[in-house]
Parts: sequence; C-alpha cells; structure tokens
Amino acid sequence: MKSKLLLIPVFLVVLSVVPKIAFSQVQNTVDKKAELYNRIFYADSLLTDEEIKLKYISGDLIISNMYFDGKTICTKLTEDDFVKNNIPTYYYKVLLQDLKAVNEYNLKNNIDKETISEKLLEAKEYYLKTKPTNTIRGNQSDSTKQQIQRLSLPDTLLTKEEKAIKTKISDILVLNLKVIDDKLEITVTEELFKANNIPFFYLTEIQKNLNDINDYFQNLKKSKQMSKEEANTLLQNIVKEFIQYYKKR
Repeated sequence: MKSKLLLIPVFLVVLSVVPKIAFSQVQNTVDKKAELYNRIFYADSLLTDEEIKLKYISGDLIISNMYFDGKTICTKLTEDDFVKNNIPTYYYKVLLQDLKAVNEYNLKNNIDKETISEKLLEAKEYYLKTKPTNTIRGNQSDSTKQQIQRLSLPDTLLTKEEKAIKTKISDILVLNLKVIDDKLEITVTEELFKANNIPFFYLTEIQKNLNDINDYFQNLKKSKQMSKEEANTLLQNIVKEFIQYYKKR
C-alpha cells in the first residue's frame, strides 16, 4: 500500500480533516498553538480572512521549498523563514516532524525513488490546482460567518444558545452522518434543522465541509494514490471516530 503520509507533503496528515466535521469540536485543553495550526484544515468557508491568509502564505512557502534529494523529501526552509513571513514557528516544527515521519515510512516500506519524486510532484500540482484564486468571500454576511466561526470555539466561550445549537448539530450528525457510495453524506433535510430551530446556513456549511472531504478522496482515487477500498475504509473510520469523540464529551 502506498504511503498515505506521502499524499500531501504540505500539512501531511490525512486524518487531520476528521475532527473538523461539525465545525471541529475543539477540546478546552487543546494547546493554543496546536489549535491555531489545526484550523488550517478547516474548509475555507469556516475560516476568518486572517486565517485564510495564513493558510495559503504558509502553504505557498512550504510547497515551493520542498524537494527530493534522491533519498528523502527535504525543505530549504529554516525557522527564520517562518518568522520573516509572520508564520508561527510551530508550523515549522510540525513540518519537520511530518517530513521525518514520511521519510521513515518510505524507507521502511522500500518506496522507490521514482514513486517518491512522482508523488511529490503530484502533491505540488494538487495544491496549486485546489488553491483558490480568490479567497474573498462575499456570499455570506459578516454576521452569518461569525455565527459559524464561533461554534469552533471551546464550549466555555460560547453562550447558552450557541452551546444548544452546537449540541443539536452534533446530535443530528451522530445519527445521520454516513458513508454512501464512497462519500460522506448527511442524510437530513432543511425541515429537520427548522424543527430543531437551527438556522439553515449551518447545514449548508456542513455540506460544504463534507464536499471538501469527498473531493479530496475522489482526487486520491482518480490519481490512484488510494484504492476505492482504502478510501471507503478511511471514510468509515472518520464516521466512527466522530461518533466516539462526541460520546466521550
């Protein structure tokens, strides 16, 4: 089986998308640096303008300075490069950890040089292809975006009403988030959200987030970086992990 860690050298952990379903139920004890880093995996529609700027400045910097030296995937970057670009140095530390994990995996599994070089090039092309040409979003009011973004905050920072909405959304997802035809789907209607007094734009954002994840896996299958069976298993695990995470809260 090909290295899943090799699939996206920029922010290399595939399962990082998992906790972002239902607006990433952020644990109160999560380290602030890690929390800021993890937000780059959110769908762009859930990020602030500053977070989107940070996401793509760091992505551009990392992807343009990554190369294969014939043995390992390397970066030309230093910690100073992140400082100069106003990117948290935590990102640099995670990058080095991820590169180490990728290279160890490739060595352990005897991934040949041609495959590594090819997948690195594909990952760079994928990043450039999926990077939005315009990150300014004008479809939602500032008030709507703010309401969506606030649900990603720790519960201690939410109002009583926000906590209630967050809980209702999670309850709905636990019962209705499924894998159908190799895609993550939420089998609910607008009427169910109305019946629970949940604004419909939350359902729209959940669907956008799921579409992002589904598109990602579709691209992996099309490029033969992951088999249909592997993708389906991983999607099933996403659903299980979300349900388990929610039940532990």
